[in-house]
Amino acid sequence: MNNVTRRVRRILTLIPYLRQRRKVSLAVASRELGCSRREILKDLDWVLMCGVPPYQPDDYIGVYVNKNEVEIAFAEGFERPVALSVSEALGVKILLETLASSASDQLASTARRLLDKIDTRLAGAGLVGAARRVKMRPPPAHVRKLLPQLRRGIEERSVLEIEYYSASSDTLKARAVHPYGLVHHLDGHYLIAFCDARRAVLSFRVDRIRGLRPLARSFSRPDSFDLGEFKKSKHFFPSGRGIEARVHFAREVSAQALETCPATEFKKHADGSCTARIVVEKSSWFFNWMLRFGDKARILEPPAMVDGLLAHLANCRASLEAAG
Repeated sequence: MNNVTRRVRRILTLIPYLRQRRKVSLAVASRELGCSRREILKDLDWVLMCGVPPYQPDDYIGVYVNKNEVEIAFAEGFERPVALSVSEALGVKILLETLASSASDQLASTARRLLDKIDTRLAGAGLVGAARRVKMRPPPAHVRKLLPQLRRGIEERSVLEIEYYSASSDTLKARAVHPYGLVHHLDGHYLIAFCDARRAVLSFRVDRIRGLRPLARSFSRPDSFDLGEFKKSKHFFPSGRGIEARVHFAREVSAQALETCPATEFKKHADGSCTARIVVEKSSWFFNWMLRFGDKARILEPPAMVDGLLAHLANCRASLEAAG
């Protein structure tokens, strides 16, 4: 993360922080925001340049520093509430529902109050049906219990020991991890953490964590690590260029497929087998993932994916033969 990005993030945190407290000492702000007094004063110089059209003297945010205390005053344009579009309101609703079901008690309570306000506005606009269609399924009870503990580890930079179930090896192992962040993707939560054993940043499905405890040591997250970039590199966010594939899994591997499959649609059959629709963003990953199931998994469509898998197998065979 570059210096400009860090500063913008600090300022976006600083403005609502000062707005809520009206007046606060620089020492308290420095301690609670985790940055130096010098950084706060520099950031406030930037805040002074924030305003609304037509950018007359009274249209800017006012910053007042009196000895060791600071306060801000908003321009009139900043006092107006934000008017969300329908799609924006529904998007905020989804995020709040996640917080209401999985965050700490105080944050969950705030999320529920905001949800009530959004639901009231949606009902007034005759959009209750749309709100119901985008309602999220709450995470399982044990995941709701783990999330606050994981967030605490992230905030306190505490090394955690997790008992993690690996579906591929069907084993439960204890791992020491440095928790960097949490990602919510396709109705599931993922812990992004540095694994001591693997010496790499990995993603762990929270629903496969059977237990955790903080260890008596802390860590420092590298300045070069960016959670947003990590999510993109691991395809947590679809690019829109993915190809949808339909795959059939035999009964013997259907449970494992259900655990590991990033499917957009999953259908179980009477004989114990299942069929999944998967948006493939990275074909090499998809083909390697398919190979772990051997002849118990079969691509049904599209034909281009079948051809791609055959070509991938041919390349693997050629590499093995070249290696002797």
